[in-house]
Amino acid sequence: ADGILTEKLRKSGKRAVFEEEITVNNERYYMYKAVSSEGDEYRQKYVVNALTGEVGTYDPEKKSISSFDDFNYSDMSEDH
Repeated sequence: ADGILTEKLRKSGKRAVFEEEITVNNERYYMYKAVSSEGDEYRQKYVVNALTGEVGTYDPEKKSISSFDDFNYSDMSEDH
């Protein structure tokens, strides 16, 4: 999962920091914090499907997964 995300983010300046394993709709995912090149954390998370390796976007408020391309890079975490 780490390698898959690293490859997807290689040219973006963003990085992914493993947070925890989650289950959504009976499927296991590895969830990662999304961090900007300045070290700021985004509200949404990256997820990698444990079985298929597919990368997606996790919205913690809606507890839903959507396409990796749906990630909103203008939505920063309130904590930072």
